[in-house]
Amino acid sequence: MKPYLPNYLKVKNRKLVFDLFRDKRELSRTDAANLSGMSFPTAIKSVNRLLELGIINEMEETQPSAGAGRKGRMLRFCPETLLAVGVVFEGRYANIGLVDLDGNVTSQQSIELAPISSTTDLHEVSDTIRTMTASLHPERVLGIGIGFPAAVNPNTMEVLRLSSMNVRKPVPFAELFPRFCSEVTFPLLLDNDVNMACEGEAFLRGKTGQCRDLVYLSLGTGCGSAILIDGHLWRGNHFKSGEVGGFLFSSEKLRENSGTDFEKTVNLAAIAERFQIDLRQSSRIPSGLRRDICEYLAPKLSLLLYDLSNVLDIDRYVLSGIIPETLGGELFQTVQQQLDGAMLSAEKLKVEPSVSENAGIIGAAVQVFNQRIEDLLGE
Repeated sequence: MKPYLPNYLKVKNRKLVFDLFRDKRELSRTDAANLSGMSFPTAIKSVNRLLELGIINEMEETQPSAGAGRKGRMLRFCPETLLAVGVVFEGRYANIGLVDLDGNVTSQQSIELAPISSTTDLHEVSDTIRTMTASLHPERVLGIGIGFPAAVNPNTMEVLRLSSMNVRKPVPFAELFPRFCSEVTFPLLLDNDVNMACEGEAFLRGKTGQCRDLVYLSLGTGCGSAILIDGHLWRGNHFKSGEVGGFLFSSEKLRENSGTDFEKTVNLAAIAERFQIDLRQSSRIPSGLRRDICEYLAPKLSLLLYDLSNVLDIDRYVLSGIIPETLGGELFQTVQQQLDGAMLSAEKLKVEPSVSENAGIIGAAVQVFNQRIEDLLGE
């Protein structure tokens, strides 16, 4: 334990100084020591490591000094120094982007894929990543975060369940997609696609101090959600947390072990069957039809959010995905009105759109940063 403790403290000290610079943007060495509560020599060691990595740089500007002593140079946070690749699958598309430490997407591309099956090799994704990162020094890219549309164990990099590939038990991602994994040279991180989007949403909202608890709901070809509690994703014992699409309406379905009742009533296929419209192909929807679709979905969604609020005691809900994005404000207003009529005045729920269409890409990159920054600082 003794050899471990000093290195652990060193990394935590460096991470604390890193977080201070990311939050404050510009600090002097004295500021870093005072705000971190460290001794000046300890803080300087952490500052020097950040300077060595290029995460901060020294400015010409000096810190104002009230006395006759030497003025210290100011140091500035450089978010563009380190990058991560975020990859999120959405329907038949893979959205790929380069993201910096501030969550800015510096390069982005969306590519259409064939439906994921046992013959899929994801070479189009690996080709795009290689092209996107070709001009960058390899040490600038900390890794690739992949938001995959399946039940996933991020700790073991295993896909737990995926019907389109007949996965019924844990299978390593590298075994399902060996070509992709052999073609990319950066470290890989895997999680569920909605978890990644929730992580990105929380990161972006966290810049304004908005978000510690959040439910992120995605409506499109399927229906999934992710749950953030006290700033951390809640994955559950079997990585099933947030599978609201599997909510059942009858005990018969329970006996059949068929958990897709709710999803089948609110996804794109359900809307296409009921209203004879494919929202993916419809840029303009007649106002009357839009209203009818919203009035069909709103009772189901408001009931779901009401029940979740009673179980989780969370009051902020984000609706994202093809369906909310296509229907727009009318869906949010209709759901909000129904919830406002049901909740006590002191328990109002907030139903909101995502703050960014790139939340998934950003969240995938943020997970890479969260996992790799401490490793980098400890080297």
